[in-house]
Amino acid sequence: MREQVEAVIDEISQRLPEANRAQFKQRMIEVFEFDTLEKTSEDAMAEVFTAAELKRMVEYFGSEEAKSIAQKMPIYQQLVQPEISKLVDKAMMTVRTGEASPLTDTSAPAAQPAAPAATPAA
Repeated sequence: MREQVEAVIDEISQRLPEANRAQFKQRMIEVFEFDTLEKTSEDAMAEVFTAAELKRMVEYFGSEEAKSIAQKMPIYQQLVQPEISKLVDKAMMTVRTGEASPLTDTSAPAAQPAAPAATPAA
């Protein structure tokens, strides 16, 4: 869980001037309430999963494959998180304005306005 939080903090820090990033990340890690998050996570797991499921999770997460995945997950998250942020920003712009922002919508050229409808002949 700590790695996930640190990946989010790292992603947020990329929005700051490079000179401020290390201090920002250090301070965020100092003040972040990891114990509170861990308690919330444990409570949620106890509510959602059965004892048998939790036992299997412990077995799996103790395996070599799971350890390898855990080591690689921050790299994966760093690769995916910027795209998630970009797509969330794009969706927020669409919700706010009713149309995609030209700054975030690079998928297609802007549509041309429709020609006025012809009036029927009398």
